[in-house]
Amino acid sequence: MAGRTLCISFALAALACQPADAQQTILAANALFDLSVSTGVMSMSSKEIVYAARGNRYGSPAGALESRLDWRTRAAGTAALTLGVNALPRTRLETSLLLPIIGGDGKMTDVDWLNPATYPRWSDRSQHPDTRLGRAFTLDLKALRRVYESEGFSLDAVAGLRHVEQQWTAYGGRFVYTEKTRGACDYGAAPPVYLGDGVPRNCIGAFDPVAQIAFRQRFETPYLGLRLGYAVGRWALSADLVGSPFVVARDRDLHVGATVFDDQFRNQKMLGLTARAGYALARNVQFFLEADSQSYFLRKGLGVSHPIGGGRAGSYTAGLDLRAQRLSAGVRLALD
Repeated sequence: MAGRTLCISFALAALACQPADAQQTILAANALFDLSVSTGVMSMSSKEIVYAARGNRYGSPAGALESRLDWRTRAAGTAALTLGVNALPRTRLETSLLLPIIGGDGKMTDVDWLNPATYPRWSDRSQHPDTRLGRAFTLDLKALRRVYESEGFSLDAVAGLRHVEQQWTAYGGRFVYTEKTRGACDYGAAPPVYLGDGVPRNCIGAFDPVAQIAFRQRFETPYLGLRLGYAVGRWALSADLVGSPFVVARDRDLHVGATVFDDQFRNQKMLGLTARAGYALARNVQFFLEADSQSYFLRKGLGVSHPIGGGRAGSYTAGLDLRAQRLSAGVRLALD
């Protein structure tokens, strides 16, 4: 038995060391088209921030942290489709679409500071464990140009454009607010507990189980980067590193029945890393695993608030970031 195992091991090693053409295992490099289909899980989080404006009603110093909403989704199911076109020698085009298909576990926490000097911890907080991921997708278009190739190694220059969009809605939840009077402590059908005038965090209760806050964000990202590849035997490994200092982003926050907040950001920074390991099952079929991480770093921008039902609009400084991680498995088909 040991002899047979040893023979099999030598046979597998010899197969792995054969040239790719002899095995017909490298995915048809000369194919005009190839199609990748994958499914996986994704987690992402985003911070939505409001900085105090000059002369604000709370008496906070201009630029002080006034409000922060932490949006989070874990283990959302995803589906992705990528079409590759080898249009010219050493030049490749790729377009891909990523869609969450299962909402995952969502949560949102909203924390306010009426005045950091008076309330160094926080003055108001609400937690929304029933937070649902709604409309969301990533559309990516990129071009790759081979700049180096030798003994299985390759290096491509990458240029692309990416559109990222998602929307969350927070339902129900619990709150601890700071209110000046009992009359102001009036949220939800069930009367909140009121601890008395002049007491920090004196209004405690629960919201009705309906939509409370909806948040939508969009990122438009022109980017540059590199793809490093290595192929040996049936295996093909690659890593993409891309980045941009020119992201244009927008978001909208709807506090249902109260206020709409519209924010705009320019020159936000993005950094992305994608690693893939593929194994050729046949000349035209490859199975692959992929890990992806995308970071849109915190950027300040201009925000405008619009009270629902009338009232004067107000301006403020806004902040926004986004982090997303994804693991997926799929199949790539070469179409001769």
